[in-house]
Amino acid sequence: MQQKIIIILAAIAIVGAAAGGIFYFTRGDSSQANSLPDLVNVAGNNIAPAANAPAAELPDVVARVNGEEIKKTDLQSSEAQILAGQQVDPATLTDENRKQLRLQALDALVSNALIRQATAASGAAATEEEIKAQLETVKGQFEDADKYQAALTAQGMSEQDLLVMITMDLGIQKYLQQTLDLTSVTVTEEELKELYDKEAAVVKDMPALEEIHDQYKAFIIQQKQQQKIGEHVKDLAGKGQIEVLI
Repeated sequence: MQQKIIIILAAIAIVGAAAGGIFYFTRGDSSQANSLPDLVNVAGNNIAPAANAPAAELPDVVARVNGEEIKKTDLQSSEAQILAGQQVDPATLTDENRKQLRLQALDALVSNALIRQATAASGAAATEEEIKAQLETVKGQFEDADKYQAALTAQGMSEQDLLVMITMDLGIQKYLQQTLDLTSVTVTEEELKELYDKEAAVVKDMPALEEIHDQYKAFIIQQKQQQKIGEHVKDLAGKGQIEVLI
């Protein structure tokens, strides 16, 4: 039940998912920081050896994004969220799995920092009315106030913490809409049929396309939106200064 509080923060999750493959890194201390075009693209499988370092060996600050620090605790929380979201037992991970998890978690943190910074710079922000309405929507997902409070406690949050997250999430959504016009993304019937035919070729007893038309349409729209966000994050990264200190 407590996961409902996190579900509303969709824009941040979409940013992390859309940004895969565009994270860049450098090794060493901050005195050897490079501008982003000089860094190595992880998508090319050039992985820093330190990316597999045990948590105890990580520095307190693992990266900086345009001067904003990403701390070891942020990275550990990001890794835990990814594992929880995919329902993976950490004990089952191989060394290579752990390395890839760390890179994915750091990628998401860097991407989200870039989007947050761009949102703040743009001035995009939710109104008080929008924030209050979203808070009431969250509260309405619970049977009563006690269950709502229990969910906050389980997440280690206060209502003020939740308000901060809602404010940021709504601001990001507004920024992305203003910048990328995500609601204009469309899907053709040809695209729908192409996806359906691919699935039907490998899945037994597929329902008729007419029965799952809306679900497929929503899926393709989300994929296209994620692609636009990923390209935008890559552009922000190319104009920024990213230091990775692990």
